[in-house]
Amino acid sequence: MNNEEKIEHAKGLLREWKATHHEEYCNFTDWMHDREGPGFIAVFNHAKAFMPQFETAVLLHLKDDSSNDVGHLEKMLVEGGMENHLLAGLNTPHIPGNIFLPMLAWMFYGRSFECMVEYGEDLIRNPKTNFLIRLGAKHHIKWIIKSSIALKGRTEEDWANFVEEQREMGSEPNVTAKTIAKLKTASEEIREFVKPAGKKGAPGRAARRRPLTELLPNGDNYLFDCIDNHVKIRNSGKDFAMLFIVLNEGQALARTNIVEFHSALSERYKDNPGIPIPTPRSIQEGHKSYMELTEYKGNKIRMFERPEYISEYNDIREKLSVADYMFAD
Repeated sequence: MNNEEKIEHAKGLLREWKATHHEEYCNFTDWMHDREGPGFIAVFNHAKAFMPQFETAVLLHLKDDSSNDVGHLEKMLVEGGMENHLLAGLNTPHIPGNIFLPMLAWMFYGRSFECMVEYGEDLIRNPKTNFLIRLGAKHHIKWIIKSSIALKGRTEEDWANFVEEQREMGSEPNVTAKTIAKLKTASEEIREFVKPAGKKGAPGRAARRRPLTELLPNGDNYLFDCIDNHVKIRNSGKDFAMLFIVLNEGQALARTNIVEFHSALSERYKDNPGIPIPTPRSIQEGHKSYMELTEYKGNKIRMFERPEYISEYNDIREKLSVADYMFAD
C-alpha cells in the first residue's frame, strides 16, 4: 500500500474502533476539553517518552520570545519516526490506559483542531498566563488553522462557523478571527464575517451555510419527509438537540455544528409558521445536557443513553431509518 492507502486504511480501523468503543472515545474527548488541560499534558508526556529530547526543544521554543514557527518541532517528530510509531499503535492490542486509539480517532473524527484552538484562546484571555505562553499560544493557533486547511481537515467556512459559535457562547476568539481574515484564500465574505467585534467597517455578512439537503448527503425524499413530519410536533430546543444527536450518532450527518444545523432548519421551514425554530443557544444547551456523562448502574453513560431518554432516541432513529443514510466524510 502507498502512503495514502495506509492512511485510508488507518482511518477505517479508527472509524470501526470509535463505533464499538463509543464510551471510551467520549471519555477521552471530555478529557481533552477539560480547561485544566490534562489531556494535552498526557499527549505531551507520551511524545516526550517516545523522544526525550522533545521536551527540551518545546521548553526552549516557549522561552524564545522571537520564535513564531513550530515547524522545527513538527520536523523533529517526523524525522524521529513519530508517524510510524502512531500507525504501529493501531496494530497493538488495546490495553487500559493506552491513549493511542482514542487519541487518533479524536484527531481524525473529533473536534481536535477546534479544541486546540479554543484552548489556545483561553490561555491568551487568561491574564495570569505567562506572556511567553500567551505569545506561543497565538502562534500555535495560526499554525493549527493553516495546517488544518492545508490538510483539508477544515475549510475557511468551518473556521468561520467556529468563530460564530464561540461568539454566541460569549467568547471572542480574536486570534482565530484575525488569522482567517488574513488568509490569502479566504473570500471577502468570510473576511467580513469573521471581522473581530468592535472593528470599524461595514457589518459583516454571514458565511454561506449549507442547506439540510447538503448536511444529509445521502438523504432522499423519504428521510426529509420524515424529518418534516417529526419537527411539526417536536420542535423545542431539546427536541432539535435530540434530532441532531440521532443524525450525528447515526453518521448520516456531514461534519457540521449546531449553528449550521440550526441555520439549515431555519431556511427549510422559514415559510412554515407551524414549525417554530428555537434559538441556536437553546439547541446547544439541550445538546450539552444530553451529552453530559452520568452514572448508571456503576457505569458512566451519556445522559441521552439513560432509560428515560434512550427510548425517544431509538424511536426517532427507527422512524427516520437513519442507518440507511450513513455518510463518511
